[in-house]
Formats: sequence, C-alpha cells, structure tokens
Amino acid sequence: MVFKSKYQIEFSKSKGEVLENIKNSIFGATPNLFAKNFNGKVFENGFKVKVMGTESFSFKGNFTVNKNNEETLELIVGIGYLDVILYFLLYSWISFMIYKNYEKDYYVAIVYFGLSIFIIISRYLDAKKSKKMFFNFLEKLDKEHKVVPIK
Repeated sequence: MVFKSKYQIEFSKSKGEVLENIKNSIFGATPNLFAKNFNGKVFENGFKVKVMGTESFSFKGNFTVNKNNEETLELIVGIGYLDVILYFLLYSWISFMIYKNYEKDYYVAIVYFGLSIFIIISRYLDAKKSKKMFFNFLEKLDKEHKVVPIK
C-alpha cells in the first residue's frame, strides 16, 4: 500500500466477536444501512475492506498479540500499488494526448492542470471522509474501543 497510515485498535470484545460482527453487518443476509457502504473480505485473523465508491482506498486489519498478551487490531489504511500505477498511467496518457494535439494551445494545458489539482483535492477529501466513515463503523461495533496512531 502507498500513502498508508497505521493504527492500533484495542477492542473490549474478543477477536472472534469483532470479526463476526464485521462479517454479519457487511456481508450478512440483512446488513444494516451503515455497513452497506463497505465491500471486502473477512479472514480468520483479520479483514480487508474497501469503502464503496472509492474503490482505491482500503482498510486492512490483522489481529496481533501485544505485550500484555491481549489481542489488538493493527489497521493499515491506504491506497493499493496497482491503483497508484493506474492513476499514473491514465495521467501520463492524457498528458501525452494533450501535448500531441494541443502543442500551441497553452490554455488547454492550464485547464488540464487545474482539473488535475481539483481531482487530487477531491480524492484527498474523499479519503478523509472514507476514514471517518470506517472509524464510525468501528465505533458502532464496539463503543469502548481505543484507537492509537502508529508512526
């Protein structure tokens, strides 16, 4: 993952209970309205979830045992390498097409540059919104959880 941030989350519930709640609320027969915003997989020891609509931004969680012999969730939030490569290739192709077809028209390049800045800012705001939505979802699973950023 690229542009990732790490968190350690301590739940008051057991690992099995948390994973079962994630599985049932997202993939169960009658998911709640809040969890319909997510898509992904739940594994034996963790999960990988993406926020629907922003398919490039993903949350990967694995349960680990900490120093106190308690199970904590290590959460990695970021963008996958393949998504970054696809964005780069798309950006390069569009840049090449603009340069090839509009060599003398600099205003098109300026508009394209402004549009690129707008897309980058909107993706950043979308990432912040996705993070907030996922952490609100975790709060609904366990109100007594603690989130600690890892540097």
